Amino acid sequence: MVTRDGGDRKGHYVRRKRRFPAYIESIRSLLEGRALISSVDRQILEYVTEGKTMKWIADKLGMKKPTVFIRIAKFRRNYGVDGPGPGR
Repeated sequence: MVTRDGGDRKGHYVRRKRRFPAYIESIRSLLEGRALISSVDRQILEYVTEGKTMKWIADKLGMKKPTVFIRIAKFRRNYGVDGPGPGR
């Protein structure tokens, strides 16, 4: 189970649990397999399996959030990975 911090309008931090182990396991299995994935996409997907947010990944890799989103969406479309579904 992956957790992330979120905030509400008053600036308080709330700990939310994300429950998509099947999504994370499908990405992990493709990373461990022999799928031809570029090094940047591989790094993005490793961060996704660690539970990092797209904003965090974008900041870490010097990209914009929509770019990270598009790369993940393209990977999912090419390899037939279903999305994570609702987060809570």
